[in-house]
Amino acid sequence: MRALFGESVALFASLLGRRTWWNGDRDVRVVLDTGPRSREAFFDLTCEPRRDDGGAVVGVRVVGVEITRVRHAQQLMAEQRALLEQIARQAPLADVLDGMARCIEGLAPQEVLVSVLLADPDGAHLNHGAAPSLPDFYNRAIDGIATGEGVGSCGTAAHRRAPVIVTDIATDPFWDD
Repeated sequence: MRALFGESVALFASLLGRRTWWNGDRDVRVVLDTGPRSREAFFDLTCEPRRDDGGAVVGVRVVGVEITRVRHAQQLMAEQRALLEQIARQAPLADVLDGMARCIEGLAPQEVLVSVLLADPDGAHLNHGAAPSLPDFYNRAIDGIATGEGVGSCGTAAHRRAPVIVTDIATDPFWDD
């Protein structure tokens, strides 16, 4: 636990033990660290009373197992099931793509903004599919953009038929125009 919580491990264990003991919470969500290094973690906790020789409760023993990966896998399966149900119901493509984009944004370990562009039948232009977290003015500006080398990351990726990853659009040469 010290590796996860640093020097505040005793305080954390005490607060967590009280919460688990009094509320009966088994699954607990915790944000580890602060700032850009922070991450969400989930724990499955089991509490056991510590008793003195007379039987009086003098403390609580808390055993915790990190279940973050299990929780994320459960969330991913639930989102996948919801998207497949939308497809089976023949929901509009825009709704399915919007749901997929929101799912990816919500489950990503770091903040990401998802944009889905659809190629025209001729493959020469890209049209807006979904981008729930990008501003409308941006979505309107790139709707119908031509594909080609150096035409932003999406236009270049469509032209190359390969992924293009850009870490900073302000300095990347694909984004000069």
